[in-house]
Parts: sequence; C-alpha cells; structure tokens
Amino acid sequence: MKTRKVLVDALKLLVIGMAAIALSGVGGAQAAALPNQIALRDQNLDTGVIVVDSVTAAQNGWVVIYNNPELASSEIAGYAPVHQGLNVGVRVTVQKPKTTNWPTLWAVLHVDNSPLGVFEWGQNNRAYNDPPVMQNGGYVSVAFSTLVGDYESTATLRTSGGTAPAIPKTAQITVHTQDLNTRVITVDSVTATQDGWVVIYDNPNFTSGAIVGYAPVYQGTNTGVKVAIDISKVTGLPILWAVLHVDNGVKGLFEYGLNGLPYNDAPVMQHGWYVSAGFGTNVP
Repeated sequence: MKTRKVLVDALKLLVIGMAAIALSGVGGAQAAALPNQIALRDQNLDTGVIVVDSVTAAQNGWVVIYNNPELASSEIAGYAPVHQGLNVGVRVTVQKPKTTNWPTLWAVLHVDNSPLGVFEWGQNNRAYNDPPVMQNGGYVSVAFSTLVGDYESTATLRTSGGTAPAIPKTAQITVHTQDLNTRVITVDSVTATQDGWVVIYDNPNFTSGAIVGYAPVYQGTNTGVKVAIDISKVTGLPILWAVLHVDNGVKGLFEYGLNGLPYNDAPVMQHGWYVSAGFGTNVP
C-alpha cells in the first residue's frame, strides 16, 4: 500500500511538472490559449458518472477515462463524444470495476477518425483508429482524484495546460421591473454555462410567436444586458418573461422559429425547468 501511494504521488508530481512546462513561455511571455484542453475537478464515483467541466477540441473526438497513465485500451473505464470547439459539462459513464485500482484516474482527449461516431481504440476488438491527441509533444490529458466526497463546487479545477475558464455550474437570470417607454429591457444579470441568448417573451408559453426581443449572452456572468423589444408585440399583460436559450446551429444567429428559421436554439433546461424570470412592466 505504501509503495502504491509513493507511485501515485510521483505520477501527480509528473503531471504537475508537465503542466508547468506547458504554461511556461519564452522570456516570460503569456501562454496562448491551447486548441485542445481538458478541465475537470476531483470526482465522487458514487454516481458512476464523471463530469468533465470543459473539453476544448480542435476537431470532433472523444474524452476517455483511463484507470492508469499507460493509456491501454484494457484500462479504459468510460468515454463520451465531444464536438469541435468548447464542450461544457461532459458526462462520462464509467465502469466502476475498472476504477478500483488507483485513487487517481486520467481523462484523455482522443480524435474521432473514420468511421465517425464509433469509438475505436481497441474496444470490442475494433481497430485503433481514434488515437489520443498529441499537442506540444505530449498527450492532452489530466489526472484527477477519485476520493469519496462532494468535490463539485470546492475542488481545484485541474487542466491539461493553460488556464481554463471558470465554468459556472448553474444558469440564472435576474431582472427588475421595466419601463417599456424606453423600448429596451435591461436584464440585471444572466449567468450562462455556454454562449446563448436571453429572449423576452410576451407570455409564459414560450412560443416563437410570443418573442418580443432577444440579445446574445456569453458563457459566464453577463451584467446589464440590453434587449431591444418590438413594442407592437407586447399585449395587455403586465408581466413579461426573460428566458435563457442556447446558441446551437449557426453560431451568432438566433434560430427559434423566427423568419422561417429552424428551432435550433432551444430554451435552457435546468433541474427540469426552464431558466426564466418573470418581471413587471411599469408604464409611467
């Protein structure tokens, strides 16, 4: 047991040392954002699910959980697909029998080569077509602890290189009573777990026909968001609703049934409810 602890401590020091090398720059210059990166916290395995805070990928691929740093296919405890760009809150179901040998697991980014959408790294006698991603001469990987406990909000965010953005765990909207004479709604704050939209509705059915205005919001906390509204679409109701939507489909284009566009940018669901806030509309 003592030998195992020494080995684990040595592996952790190696990971920290590799991260320090990745962060260092020539002449102390600030490190540029990396095209591939993983960020996650220590995990509680009681749920059987690893929640990876964020995965940034230069192409579609997979985040793979390994039981040891040798990255052999037989040591894979679980995997989940990731798409090109930023992926937030990636959930990876793991096989608990394959996570018992060490108090540390490893998250590794793999590519998704042909055939797309099928993880091929020696699993179920498949080929080794989806290899780990190499960046700056090393794998894009990060070690994390699996001690029992709730680490979701308190554990240090561990990254594979560079400085990962703080990913909010929950989404929220705060807005006070508005004067519609200005034809602009000022939303006090919008906390978003990914880039999206804050959309103002005339009624709580949240259909596209009830939209009176929208504005983009970005991952993190947005304050004082200005939303221009079409006053002709505001009926006699004294209450309007601000609703958070994702930005899927064409990035930067609000797509939720307006002007014949598809319904790609759906409202955000959290704990089974829409992320929304009703507010009064005083008219002096």
